[in-house]
Amino acid sequence: MKQYQKKQSNNLIKFNNNVQTSWITLFWLVIASVFVGLYLLTAAVDNFILINEVEAYQTDPETSQNQDLGQVVQIITTTEHNAEMARKQTILDLMGCESTGKKHAVGDNGDSIGYFQWQKPTFDEKIGYETTYQYYYDYVTNYDKISKLTYEVFFEQDEWWRWENCSYKIEYKN
Repeated sequence: MKQYQKKQSNNLIKFNNNVQTSWITLFWLVIASVFVGLYLLTAAVDNFILINEVEAYQTDPETSQNQDLGQVVQIITTTEHNAEMARKQTILDLMGCESTGKKHAVGDNGDSIGYFQWQKPTFDEKIGYETTYQYYYDYVTNYDKISKLTYEVFFEQDEWWRWENCSYKIEYKN
């Protein structure tokens, strides 16, 4: 009986130690969570303040309280403009690679058509419904329409790999 009581007593001590360890671990997890939460809140507030300052400067640069922001806005605007011009040039380069700018170019044994060599299943997927062949053909041979769709798929959906060979040839992907 004493041996049973001693074993039970040892188990109780182990249990109490485990409970104590669990409470200490929980305490430190809560402390860490509080610090992470405060850091994220601070970052969000800083971001909010910066956005408001930029908007105030863009609305009325003369009365903005932070005149140094003008240089930042100028740099951001110039960088965005340059990036947009580079994306447009990439689309032109892609068209040059895919079709040499020929509206009625046909490739992949007749499966790919137009400026950017779209295939009908991919086109239908990106349009969101199954189209007639005539609609598909008219769309992929209309530069304004197909260049916008290609831009969206290539950059905004990051599906450059749909034009993988030409993406490497025009050095979009190295």
